[in-house]
Amino acid sequence: KELAKMMIIDDSLEQGINNYKGMGVIGTSGIGKSRFLKEISYHLRLRGKNVFYDELVKKENNDLLNLTSIFKQTIKDVDAEAMEQLKGELAEILPDLKVKYDVNDETSLITEKNRYILYNKISNYISNIAKEKIHYIILDDLQNANLLSLIDFLMNNLKTKNVFFIFSFCESKDNDDNRVKNTISRWIKNKDIIDIELHNLNLEEIAE
Repeated sequence: KELAKMMIIDDSLEQGINNYKGMGVIGTSGIGKSRFLKEISYHLRLRGKNVFYDELVKKENNDLLNLTSIFKQTIKDVDAEAMEQLKGELAEILPDLKVKYDVNDETSLITEKNRYILYNKISNYISNIAKEKIHYIILDDLQNANLLSLIDFLMNNLKTKNVFFIFSFCESKDNDDNRVKNTISRWIKNKDIIDIELHNLNLEEIAE
């Protein structure tokens, strides 16, 4: 049943109806959130959708490193013109591109002072690759996200309605970082996302 809800959302997006910017799957540990996201990813790909999936791991350094896997997945959809415009920023996130595109370290924009500039360019980049086709960005374990400010920025500044975020969030007494909880609460209050509370009773329904 929960999977069917996601497919209905996908149908609506295909029709140009985009009431939400994303969906949050919320629940305690071990109830099947990751499995559910993988099921969603599988079925959306069967429908021909571009799906970028990553399981977030807590990092103590550059928060943009959380997105390394996502950006690597997007490269195949980037045309030459867009790559030329953003190669410096992408090379800082994906160091392997520095040699390929002959990028000098001095082009880096990843500093606190210029963070907004970088976020805006990343927003333009994602908007560019998704201008003609729906793209899903699936982030498992959002409670591990250092990149929350970037996700928040993208939700509010993307210039296309063809990008839909799906994430899981683990409710835990051990998770004392209210930053993610407060942001998710704001997204729900502002109706930016639809939230699904996954319980053990949902597990058999996931595969239906």
